[in-house]
Amino acid sequence: MGNVTSNIVKLYIAPLFCLVFGIIFLLVGINSVGKLNAYTAAKATITRVDESSHYDTVNETTEYEYRVFVEFTVDGKTYNAELGEYAPGYTEGKEIDIKYNPENPNDIISASTFTTYLPVIIGVVALIIGIFFVIRTVLFHVAMSKH
Repeated sequence: MGNVTSNIVKLYIAPLFCLVFGIIFLLVGINSVGKLNAYTAAKATITRVDESSHYDTVNETTEYEYRVFVEFTVDGKTYNAELGEYAPGYTEGKEIDIKYNPENPNDIISASTFTTYLPVIIGVVALIIGIFFVIRTVLFHVAMSKH
């Protein structure tokens, strides 16, 4: 029974998981890239970095979460917003590059291209792995039908 379950996972579930995972990450990445291209660049100053932590009893480690708040000016009006991501070196008073939605300046993202393109890269890799698994499954079925 274990061998049959293992084959089902290898032949059907793994390819499906990789394909779905890849499509989801690719769509998220495409959305992020679209925002990066459509939003307007600005300089922002970090006004606050909140740190919270909790102890993970399963892994026996302390996990940290950071919330970054920035201030920036658009057409003479000052905005305060949460950035939604943290990078090492983000400290109060540091100037960073952001992009904001011209129709809603409180909607901001980091201008970092690496974090924007990372979901696209992960999605493409997962899709390639999924396609490889699908091809392997098809070849397995062709080989089995000849016996």
